[in-house]
Amino acid sequence: MKARYIDLNYGKQEADNFIDKEYKNGFIYIGNIENTLKVYEENRNKYRTIEDYYDKIIESFNIDPD
Repeated sequence: MKARYIDLNYGKQEADNFIDKEYKNGFIYIGNIENTLKVYEENRNKYRTIEDYYDKIIESFNIDPD
């Protein structure tokens, strides 16, 4: 979620830098989670709360992170 915050408040380049750093530190699923949260934001009419979207977030861990 921090990457989304950075993207929305400081821009894509700063968010990409953060994601790259986290990936290099071993958080290999950060890109998957970032993409999944973007889908959530675009579909707030379908998913009223983040809890409604948890299953999709968990599924993002089943996708190859590379």
